Amino acid sequence: MAHLSNVLFALLIVVIGARYEDRYDRSKMPWDLRPVQNYIGLWSLQSTTGRSRDLPPPDQIDFAINPVPKFGARAINIT
Repeated sequence: MAHLSNVLFALLIVVIGARYEDRYDRSKMPWDLRPVQNYIGLWSLQSTTGRSRDLPPPDQIDFAINPVPKFGARAINIT
């Protein structure tokens, strides 16, 4: 019986972990960052002009707020 409960507990942990999504809580964002709240996330490059180098993936631009807004962010980190 103890073995079965351990298996069920492990399965429960896996299901909870699979459903977890790390999202920003935009309702708690500071007022000075609210104008850019819809730009948070990953953006991909659409086109280039002029001289450029092709870089290996990921060729995405990450607009992130660092630290996460629930901790009181005051800057946007663009990488």
